[in-house]
Order: sequence, then structure tokens, then C-alpha cells
Amino acid sequence: MNNNVNVVDTIIGLLVFAALLVCLFFLLKFCIIRLLRFFKRLKRSSTANDRPPEKPPVVVDNNDNSMASPEPPSPPAEYASKVKSISNPNQEKTMNEENSNPKDHEVTLEPIRLVIQPEEIYPKSEEFLPLMNKIEQARQEIAKQVFGMGNMIDQCFIALLSGGHVLCEGLPGLAKTTLAKAFAKVVSCSFKRCQFSPDLLPSDLLGDRIFNQKSGDFDFKAGPVFTQILLADEINRAPAKTQAALLEVMQESQVTVFGERHLIGAVEGMDASTQSNRVFFTIATQNPIEQEGTYRLPEAQLDRFMFRLFFHWPVRKAELAILELENGLVPPPIELCFTAKEIVQWREKIARDVQASADIKEQIVDLMRMTREHKDILVGAGPRASQVLLRGAKVRAAMDGRNAVREADVQAVAFDALNHRILLKPDVVFDHPEANSLDLLKTMLDNALTTLRKHA
Repeated sequence: MNNNVNVVDTIIGLLVFAALLVCLFFLLKFCIIRLLRFFKRLKRSSTANDRPPEKPPVVVDNNDNSMASPEPPSPPAEYASKVKSISNPNQEKTMNEENSNPKDHEVTLEPIRLVIQPEEIYPKSEEFLPLMNKIEQARQEIAKQVFGMGNMIDQCFIALLSGGHVLCEGLPGLAKTTLAKAFAKVVSCSFKRCQFSPDLLPSDLLGDRIFNQKSGDFDFKAGPVFTQILLADEINRAPAKTQAALLEVMQESQVTVFGERHLIGAVEGMDASTQSNRVFFTIATQNPIEQEGTYRLPEAQLDRFMFRLFFHWPVRKAELAILELENGLVPPPIELCFTAKEIVQWREKIARDVQASADIKEQIVDLMRMTREHKDILVGAGPRASQVLLRGAKVRAAMDGRNAVREADVQAVAFDALNHRILLKPDVVFDHPEANSLDLLKTMLDNALTTLRKHA
């Protein structure tokens, strides 16, 4: 009996000793990894301190940063004397007198940088000047009720004219819903709002069959998706099966209920059987801080959105303008600028007449491949992202009155089109606690675009 007890005690002691060895091993491994990361971060910071300070660019205060572009490659030498500056109309004369390098006169438009290109390189096209004027008029109309959101308005128009959808993310009270309502008024499309909640069912969104006692038959009652512009408010508060109900309508502008196909967004006077002749535009919103009781959008659902826009605090001037509306007066009405038929016609014209060179297409493909092969990116962008970038760049060129895409158009839509399609590796975010994942992603995309321009 005593021998058996001794054997059991010995086995237990060995097991405890083995467990302690395993714990010690993992503890040492964790300490070594932390030390390696610490020295790596220390080396990175010392390298950054050794770099010579860069000359700051000329800053331009542009309240409405619509149509702002990232920094394209410097113009050719023969156009150096024609480079224009927004901040100083006499800068052309100053540059000629000082015989300075045009790269020293780069113009920065927050939040995106650009170098003003000579008009001879990217001339205006007469056929797209009406669209440019209409977009400018629409900006002014929306600005009657929404202040300081020129870039958001432009991105919404780009998505609408590209046949895409927009996901708006921001804190409560940043005018996400107000922007959607004002946008629907200026384009004169039918508009419906659906407040997503945990008890919302797919039938509440798409529609259902209701028994008619008079006829003794079931009649179909259409849901809120039967519209041309849908505001899906707080979309992440609905369960996954309700979110999935939007997949078909966002991709094909149609819904299937009880085996019957229903077309969405038909335009009066146009053949609704063709999807390109229908208008369906979704503006979804979600709150990034209140995650209790929410359902994160799956990657397949996020990929249906052309852009994910981030709403930030308004600038001081815009917030003062907001307070001016709190005097009891009714906000000025928004006038019509577009019709649904005009939207369809401009879509077709942009797809047909706006040209993208082979270099632009190669840059888009190379950018996508760099996201898939980058050592710090877990999941890169797929072919749908390439299509989105090209369509968005074409629309942006047309909105600026041009019939040719330039690199600045691609860069202007790159971050909003890719920030929800790329996943960073967890250890990358862990190694940079001072920055969030979006800042890291934006830095990677800027570096990738800079690399592509150097090898172009």
C-alpha cells in the first residue's frame, strides 16, 4: 500500500515539475520577444532621429476640401514655370525671378496633398463641364444644412455615379443622417430610412406577404429597401441574417422574396430590366464606440460598400455655422440639382467617355498586389477593389471636368476604398501603440503609392 502511494506521489511531483518547466519556457519566450521588439522600436526611433529634417510644404487653408488630391508626380521641367499656387497668385512671377525648383512650391490641401498641375497636361473637357457645374451647385445646396463636409459630399457623389454604396462611421451627432437626407433631396430620388435594431427581421427590411381577407389571397407588402436611396441607420445593430438580406439588393438592385424577383430603383422612362438603368444607393451608418449589443459587419458585407468614410469633429468655423441654425429659424430649403434619369445618363457617359491610360491601370493593379504581398498586411485587397478604384477615379475626373484619369484621382479615392478591405497583422498594431490601425494603413498606402511613382 505504501509503495503505491509513493508511486502516485512521484508521478504527481513529476507532472508538477513538467508544468513548471513549460510555464518557465513560455515566460522566457515572452520576455525574449518583448526585448527584441523593444530593441527594434529603439533602433527605428534612432534611425528616424538621424534623418535630416524635411522642408515643410506650403500650407493652404481650404475650408471646403472637396476634390482635393494626393500628391501626384512632379510635372515635367518644361511646365515648371507654369505651376500655379493657390495661396499666392504672384508665385509664378516669384519662381521665375528666383529660378527655384518647382518641387519647393508644393501645395498642401488638407487632408490630402497635391502639386498643382499645369492645365495643358490635364485640360478640361467641354462635354463634362455641365457635370462639374452641377456638382458645384449640389455642394452649395447641401452646404445650406451640412457644414464643413465638402470631401464627404464629393465621395458620396463619386459612389452614386459609380453605382456603389457608402458606409459612414463616426461618433453620434456628426451629421451622418443629416448628410444622407440632404443628399437625397439634392438628387431628387425616392428616399427611405430604416433604423436597424437587434429585433429587426429580413422580412421587415425586404417585405412580406400579408393575408388579404377581402380577396382571400396573400398580397406582397414592400419593405423600406424599395426605394432609390436607402439610409440604413446603425446597420451594425441588426443581427447577421438581417445584414445579409442587403447583399442581393446592394449587388444587383433586386430582391427575391418567396421565389419572386422584384426590381429595385426603377427610373421613369427607362428600361428597368437592365441593371444599369436602375438607381439604388445605400448610405449606412454605424457608431464605432458603442459595441455592446452590436453585430460586426462581416467582410463580405463590408466589401459591398465602395467607400467607408470616417466622420470627425467639425472645425471651429463649421461649428459656429451650426450654432447659427439654433436661432429658431427653419433651415433654408435644398433645391433640386439632379434627377434619377440624369444620374443614369451620366453613369453611362462616364463609363464610356472617360479614359484611363495603361499606366493608370498598371498602377492600380500594382497597388493591389502590394497589399497582398506586404509583410505587415494579413488580408489584402481583391479584384473588386481594383474595379472600385478605376470607377471612382473616372468619376472624380469627370466631376473635375476632365475626360482623362490622372494619378491624383486614384490616390484621392484609394484610402476610402481600401480601409475596410485590408486587414493588418495583430503584431503590427501591437508594435505601434501610439497609432491606430487606420493611421498605419494610411501610411502604408502612401508609401506604396510613392514607391509606384518612383518605379513608373
